[in-house]
Amino acid sequence: MSLKIIHELNIRAQCQRLGVGLWSCPQFIFLIMGVVVISTILISYNVGQRYIDAQIVAIIVLFVTVFLFIISFIIIRAFEQVVKSKKLESEQAKEVLKLKDQFVFIAAHELRNPANAIKWGLSSLREEHPELAVKGKKLLDIIQRGNDRLLFLVKDILEVSRIEGGTIKITLKKISIDDVLTKACEEVQQSVRGQNSTIDCHINNDLPLVWGDSAKLEEVFVNLLSNAVKYGREGTNASVSTEVKDTTVVFHIADRGVGLSQEDQKHIFRKFWRSRKVHDTEGTGLGLFITKHLIELMSGRIWFTSKLEEGTTFSFSLKRADVPRLAGVGE
Repeated sequence: MSLKIIHELNIRAQCQRLGVGLWSCPQFIFLIMGVVVISTILISYNVGQRYIDAQIVAIIVLFVTVFLFIISFIIIRAFEQVVKSKKLESEQAKEVLKLKDQFVFIAAHELRNPANAIKWGLSSLREEHPELAVKGKKLLDIIQRGNDRLLFLVKDILEVSRIEGGTIKITLKKISIDDVLTKACEEVQQSVRGQNSTIDCHINNDLPLVWGDSAKLEEVFVNLLSNAVKYGREGTNASVSTEVKDTTVVFHIADRGVGLSQEDQKHIFRKFWRSRKVHDTEGTGLGLFITKHLIELMSGRIWFTSKLEEGTTFSFSLKRADVPRLAGVGE
């Protein structure tokens, strides 16, 4: 019982529980009003003793006290309503966000099946009816590109949902960078074939093994290299370089694009965010958000440097596998 009373008297704790600042907290306002009431009573009494009849002082004190208590009650009730309203809005907002995330996940999941069916159907159509594939090549190519974009978007949305829900699986093992980077470069080079851009993926073959997830690390490289080609100037090249540190290997993916303004740099890893400068370029605004979280899940770190009209370099580090590892990191 005494502990409960002590807890109730702990105004700071009560305000923290309500989730409001001290000067917006009903309990604290009540305390302040109590001090004002007592101070007013004492001042009125002292003034009355010196200059006014005792009965008049008592009446003045009574009226002042009643007035101040009414005002304090009104203020406290108003603050309580504000606090209740804020808590209700917060709970409703969380519920709406949760429902939105669930809807997006279900919608993306359901879209994947028909998109894969379209992909399979186009492939079968080209193989079984080569004459149609020749006559309607332009139309089939348009359908395939649109379907590929849909599959890419669905994949990103599902991955974001798994990241935010904590259900994404990362298996850290000792992996060779050369193998993973070679696969990623081949995939990106295939996608930009015919464009006037190149990718320089030549790195040292004697790099130490790192702790990582091969599939997720390949995805990281694909995302960063695709961005470097996509947002670089036509005719320029994207490049990969490495540094071996005491406990980590650092990777740099550079482009020679338009660069990022100081304002854009504040938002670069935000979900669905895209710079106004690149709104005419295809993209979902999810790649860097996913990349950042994948690297952090592999116990790594990502950062970037950028200058307007000079380009951007994304860098990330992973722990070396040939040095003593931290507890919980590894196979």
